[in-house]
Amino acid sequence: MTIYKRKGKYFAKWQSDGLTFSSNSSFLTSTQIETIRKFELELNYMNNNYRSTTKDTYTVSFRESSKTFVDGSWTWFGYLHFRGKI
Repeated sequence: MTIYKRKGKYFAKWQSDGLTFSSNSSFLTSTQIETIRKFELELNYMNNNYRSTTKDTYTVSFRESSKTFVDGSWTWFGYLHFRGKI
């Protein structure tokens, strides 16, 4: 998912994982922007000490900097909850 600002308004653009690999874009409301901020804050509390074989990896990039977070807890499922609100 890519968040971008155009003419003072924020938009989200994402690509589906389906066979058509379509691209979707939508205007973000102030509630959705707040949801994104909360999600980003929660990423800072990810505990990478889990020994599960499956892990969710999140990468947040802004300009030239990038930070990666890993969740192997099998309890948070952050993106599923996040995506349902966007």
